[in-house]
Amino acid sequence: MNRDAYRGVRWVAGLDYYVGGKASGGPFVAKGTVIATATRVSTGIVDGAGQRG
Repeated sequence: MNRDAYRGVRWVAGLDYYVGGKASGGPFVAKGTVIATATRVSTGIVDGAGQRG
C-alpha cells in the first residue's frame, strides 16, 4: 500500500432524475453525471528526508 497516494470516492447518478421531483421544478440530472467527489490524503511526520513512518 502506498501511504502517500490520494484516495477518494466519486458519486455518479445512476438514473435520470429531477432534484426534488419534476413537479418541484428542480434541476434535471442526467444519468452518468458526477454528483460529488471527495479525496483524502494521509501524511506522516518523520525524522529525516527519505524516511517512512
